[in-house]
Amino acid sequence: MTKKILSLLLILGVVFTSCKKDSPVVVDARDKFVGTWNGTSKEFEAGVLVYTGPSSYTITKDASNANRILISDAANGFVNIPATVNGSSYTVSNYSFLETDYSTIVNATGVLSGNTITENASAVETDLTTGDIYNYTSITSLSK
Repeated sequence: MTKKILSLLLILGVVFTSCKKDSPVVVDARDKFVGTWNGTSKEFEAGVLVYTGPSSYTITKDASNANRILISDAANGFVNIPATVNGSSYTVSNYSFLETDYSTIVNATGVLSGNTITENASAVETDLTTGDIYNYTSITSLSK
């Protein structure tokens, strides 16, 4: 009888141990954006195409914010622009920077579909010498 009870307890112990719930897998939504992306950009001023050229984004995770990535396109003068990730898209909100004679504010939305990011952006550039304001829009298409 003692052997039967011990066997039963052993079997119950194995059953309850093997039925332990698995820990949920945590997926970082930023991972799908991280890496080097290459493509082209088209920039428009007042609806008129003023620039077409290559773009190469390097995207990294922002270590200080679990929902943010940093976008760099060094060839075009942009380094570590913060963007907030939400699912398969990111948003750049009112990112501003100064150049010698210009102040610029950028807003953008990038959408990842398959292996392609399509980014639509707008920029308001102010000439600090004259006060003239220029409005730009751009479309960038990038692939890994």
